[in-house]
Amino acid sequence: MEACGISLLAAIHRLEQQGVLSQTQAEQLSELLEQLDQLTMAEMQERIEEILGS
Repeated sequence: MEACGISLLAAIHRLEQQGVLSQTQAEQLSELLEQLDQLTMAEMQERIEEILGS
């Protein structure tokens, strides 16, 4: 995972430690980041277009 992803994982962990996120929420967000990291740029563009209805 790139540096940005690592920073996001650290932020998720910090929010969990502060009680802002539950353990379940933190795990779900971490899993989502892992899934996003696996997407190619073309797949990401396709999904963005689906979401935006383009």
